[in-house]
Amino acid sequence: MTQQVWMKWADDVYPEWALPESAKSRMGDLYNETDFPTLKDCMKHFTCECTIVPLGEAEQVKRIMLISKQSAELLEKSIDAKVQTQIEELHTSIWKDLMSPLEKIVEVFNKDKPKIYETLLGNLLEIVNVIPSYDALTKDPKLQEAATKAKAVFTTMTTADLKKSEEARKLALSTAKDLIQNYTPYARKFAA
Repeated sequence: MTQQVWMKWADDVYPEWALPESAKSRMGDLYNETDFPTLKDCMKHFTCECTIVPLGEAEQVKRIMLISKQSAELLEKSIDAKVQTQIEELHTSIWKDLMSPLEKIVEVFNKDKPKIYETLLGNLLEIVNVIPSYDALTKDPKLQEAATKAKAVFTTMTTADLKKSEEARKLALSTAKDLIQNYTPYARKFAA
């Protein structure tokens, strides 16, 4: 059912919504072509995997242990390995999600006439606010430290500050560069 709803939206709604003429008329001066990725680009950012691990009821697992301790251990190891792999993939993804907006800040402020949108800070603040929730899974103090440092600086400024103040832009740029320089080695450690 959900896939049918998604495909209907993808086939009927998105193309109409993302047409440059339609978007320009709706958004006026706020229109930016890069805010409307192709449907193919959108699909690259969505994944869903459903793994079904057949497990018996508690009584059946106890019987398996009585019959074959090795089978029970194999079942446990298999499940643990899958969970660990998923946690590692999540960890890598979180590092990428943190570094990407920092890199965007550097890219934008290295231009002569930077275009500053709400998403420049919004994307970064969104991820740094979520990172503490993953601490129990990732157990990565460097990730927490990077998020805390980014939050400490970037929550003190607004997009309006960045548009008006050269000093705010310099602080944002230097902070982003420092965070990238200091934490890229940790982020790369988790990259594939």
